[in-house]
Amino acid sequence: MVRTTWRKLLSVSIRNLSWIVMLAGLAASGQDLGNPSLFQPGDFVELSRSGCYGECPAYSVRVFEDGDVIWNGKFYVKVRGEKHSRITQETARSLLRRFVAPEFWALNNLYSSGVTDNPTTTIEVRIGGKSKRVSDYAKSAPEFEQSLEDAIDDVVDTHRWRHGDPRTEPLSNIFQDATMPKVGVTSLMRAAVHGDDKGLQDILRMNPKVDAIDSSGWTALMYAETTTSSDSVNLLLKAGADPNHKSFQGDTPLMVSAMSQLFDGDLAEAGANVNAANTDGTTALMILAAKGEGDEVRDALKAGADASLRDNYGRTALDYLHLANCGKSPLHEWEFSAGGGCDHLDKDDIREVTAFLKGAKQPRKP
Repeated sequence: MVRTTWRKLLSVSIRNLSWIVMLAGLAASGQDLGNPSLFQPGDFVELSRSGCYGECPAYSVRVFEDGDVIWNGKFYVKVRGEKHSRITQETARSLLRRFVAPEFWALNNLYSSGVTDNPTTTIEVRIGGKSKRVSDYAKSAPEFEQSLEDAIDDVVDTHRWRHGDPRTEPLSNIFQDATMPKVGVTSLMRAAVHGDDKGLQDILRMNPKVDAIDSSGWTALMYAETTTSSDSVNLLLKAGADPNHKSFQGDTPLMVSAMSQLFDGDLAEAGANVNAANTDGTTALMILAAKGEGDEVRDALKAGADASLRDNYGRTALDYLHLANCGKSPLHEWEFSAGGGCDHLDKDDIREVTAFLKGAKQPRKP
């Protein structure tokens, strides 16, 4: 009996032990943990996200205790500049109450990492006359703090300002939506993004709605295609996920795979229509051509992709290749300039993709 008790005591994690030591040290030093208890007019919580080497959205959003919300979009967001909105005071105060917890006020002011070119997310709080600021570089902060970051985004629905109307947002946004709060994103979708196969299986046993959609009409299978985990894709297909599902914009899982610069043969084998087109008339082959992916274009053609198809503007996959090379990709992505002329893609890749597309057999006439 005594040994069992000691085993329980010794099972306390190092993280929890460190927490106890930190709080004891603060108390011994006479420092005020800054745990506020009452709201005052003007109290707020603000979330700010910085840019990075890439397409990280840079913005800030401040939520006041009375429900006023101020958005300030900077880079890689749909709405730039200041935007005012409101949520109910009850919702605002419910959010602020999460920051009253002693655990928040005991957090470090800065969490960092040795990696470079990552974004910094900062939470600034003023409640009941107390203020605190916590900066999280490269997601180095404890999960508790990161959950608070997402809670702010979620409560005010920053997705509407980051990406606009989810029913019309371009497919390229799915990679960011896979990691940031968005209306309709399910636990199954999150598990698919993280390649959590056990989590996927557990969720599917409890809730078999494998083709549930988010506010853009994207499914867990589409989110799984944002990763390199074929296991997650196959688990979802085995559970009955529709390889031909179309979002509100007509995008399919195979198109997400193409946006990831891959042609997923597992989807094709599961019955995915390789020539499906979205509302712009864009096909997976056109996307792969715009990416300059020779091997993937070849595989798509072998699976039956039609190089002669044209989108709503009369453009073929070969046109997508040339437009992307000249910095005019039709894929609705944030563009990075690689020069002033038509030199955005590798020359060898252009030659290879061109050869595959021009050498493709024409489909038989019905």
